[in-house]
Amino acid sequence: MATAAFDHLQLLLQMLQTTRNLASNMRVNASTWLAAAQNQSIPQPTLQQQILDAGTSYRNIITEASAFISANNAMAVAATALIGATIADLSAYAAPLSTVANGIATANLSTYAAIITGCNSILSTVPAPPTLYTGE
Repeated sequence: MATAAFDHLQLLLQMLQTTRNLASNMRVNASTWLAAAQNQSIPQPTLQQQILDAGTSYRNIITEASAFISANNAMAVAATALIGATIADLSAYAAPLSTVANGIATANLSTYAAIITGCNSILSTVPAPPTLYTGE
């Protein structure tokens, strides 16, 4: 039984780390793209492609995590239960990440102004993950 509990804990930590890293990456990338668009330091088509590529990567991460949770639902339920949470709580926490990942695919990124608007939307949609460290 102890082995199962450790497996559940390890899965919980991976789920938390995946969502935290994804949120952090989304915010860091959006801040970088925002600065590049404001300064027009990267050609607009190149910047647009960087954002679209990142959106594809974000969707792949979410798809893989969701598929794992679906295929291993009992383990995922037990893992979230360790902190008194549910799969619905995890889904609600990850919802803004999915919204951004899916929104990038259809976003208007045809001008620097549109990119600035999109980056500001990402920054307002994805909450900054809590951290013990300053500057993150």
